[in-house]
Amino acid sequence: MWGRMSTARLIGMTLGFLAGCFGPRAAAQAPTTTLPSSSAGDVRRQAFIYLNRGALEAHLGKNAEAVADLEHAIQLNPDDIRFYQVLDGVLVKNRAWADDVRNWSQYLERHPDDGSAYGKRGGAYAWLHDNTRALADYDKACSLGDQSGCQLARNFRNYLAARPPRNPIHHPQPKEENMAGFVTFLFVLLILFGIGTFFSGLFTVATARAAVVQRFGKFVRIAGAGLNFKLPWIEQVAARVDLRVQQLDVKMETKTKDNVFVSIPVSVQYHVLPDRVYEAYYKLSDPKEQIASFVFNVILGHVPKMNLDEAFEQQNDIATAVKQELDGVMAGFGYGIVKALVTDIIPDPKV
Repeated sequence: MWGRMSTARLIGMTLGFLAGCFGPRAAAQAPTTTLPSSSAGDVRRQAFIYLNRGALEAHLGKNAEAVADLEHAIQLNPDDIRFYQVLDGVLVKNRAWADDVRNWSQYLERHPDDGSAYGKRGGAYAWLHDNTRALADYDKACSLGDQSGCQLARNFRNYLAARPPRNPIHHPQPKEENMAGFVTFLFVLLILFGIGTFFSGLFTVATARAAVVQRFGKFVRIAGAGLNFKLPWIEQVAARVDLRVQQLDVKMETKTKDNVFVSIPVSVQYHVLPDRVYEAYYKLSDPKEQIASFVFNVILGHVPKMNLDEAFEQQNDIATAVKQELDGVMAGFGYGIVKALVTDIIPDPKV
């Protein structure tokens, strides 16, 4: 990366500048806090003192103070590229790419033919993902005879042609950018999870049906027809109960009082009572078997007391007795009996 150098190297460079220009004594006295005014001494000497103090502040982690002193040094000595290089090192270390672009743009306003400066500004543009300006600066550096600029221009064109992950010329993305992307991904994932969870709580119940809702296996409520909501992950629909009228056909054989064997088909029409869905679901496991048992019981209690002719004459009475018996018992289990029909009495073929 253009301009990347250690803080120790920055300090060594500035101390070398001071020693070369003003002698060891000037370099040793550079970190003083009280700076001479511009009218009290040589402006160039003041610029190097600011430069030295800025490098020391960068070493101590005082980035804002370091940048301020280095910019002041550049104002005092705006034509020395070494000052811009020191500020570039501090800005690159702190990943202040936009500030680094301004740094080199300021220098290039005064020295538009310096190819190395175009190369360094191109590197800052590349970090800002401004590929067009980065390539333009690399090409300009190359046209001015800067060989490193030519190499960067070739590498950058290869990158744009291949389209690999961002900035192959530079180091990987900063941890802050990676963390921001990860947090954004988690936030989007959380939103999608919340939306999915909400919609998983919605359910519909068809007309003439009822849904039994449980929470951790315990009965909570009966949901009626239409759109309903249950607590996601906590509640579940245990069953859907049909409220329409259903028919059970039972056929049984018995003997009349005059010893004639007969087959009697009985049709029972029944339904779940809308306000007794709880009892219908929880109190009775097999309603058809229960109804058939009571039909057998009623038939066996009436037909054997009649002869064959009476059985034919009293079909309606038998059906009424079946309905009354079932009404009294099945209501406690949440079922209503609509009608019981004795459709026929079939004597044994031998009769």
